[in-house]
Amino acid sequence: MNFSILIPSMEDLPYLKLCLESLNDNSVYEHEVCIVCVDDDVYQFLLQNLNSYKNLKLLFIFPEKRELNEKYRNNVSKAYNTCFSLSNNDYIIVADSDHVYPPMWDKHIEDSIKPNCIISIHRIEDRKTYGESPEGFKKEKFYKEYQNYIKKEFIKNDAFHPFIITREMWEAVNGMNETFIGALHDDFFWKELYKKYNCTFLYSYESNVFHFSGRNKPDGLQRTNLTLQEEWAKVAPKTYEQICGYPWIPVQDLHKYNIEDL
Repeated sequence: MNFSILIPSMEDLPYLKLCLESLNDNSVYEHEVCIVCVDDDVYQFLLQNLNSYKNLKLLFIFPEKRELNEKYRNNVSKAYNTCFSLSNNDYIIVADSDHVYPPMWDKHIEDSIKPNCIISIHRIEDRKTYGESPEGFKKEKFYKEYQNYIKKEFIKNDAFHPFIITREMWEAVNGMNETFIGALHDDFFWKELYKKYNCTFLYSYESNVFHFSGRNKPDGLQRTNLTLQEEWAKVAPKTYEQICGYPWIPVQDLHKYNIEDL
């Protein structure tokens, strides 16, 4: 099964290098990696390595004009929508650059995919065991031990990155709402999918990825748009309510609501 993997790239070259390396080395199938990058160093790296990954097809955009660059840097929904515009496969993975993929991750998740279902891949976030940064990441240790986290289990009514949907689903709700520049962009997207499809959300342990950021951001994480995103996070719930007419509903609670009430 071939995926189109959507990755907004923002001041993250060490993470992106490790992510692409893991995808190239550990994928059973050939996948598209669709990237919007806002940093020249990332753009130059992708140009120089366009044909270096035998198991990946790299598709990327670099908005060179300053004003366009800032729009992408500060609006993750816009970046994901643009990533999607590059994609061609029937199955889409909404992902991030700080994911590391273990051997056969795609083969392991294949059996989890079901009709009318949004599948999230289990995230391992044990930075003390495997490393706080890409430079210190214990890759071989993770590649040996990832199987210890695999089990035939799901959590119902839960979703996180990376998650898998069909191209049809994305197009049916017109992608992500670009009003949500950061916080709650996923929640609004998942809500729209639930309204349209009455879909099921499953968090799968049948495959996994390592995730650097986790719920507690690493010390020293610096990004130029961090202050803007923190300010947006404060007003995002109010924006959600203004658009929807009811308070923010986390994905874990969507199943409690009738479709006609949303």
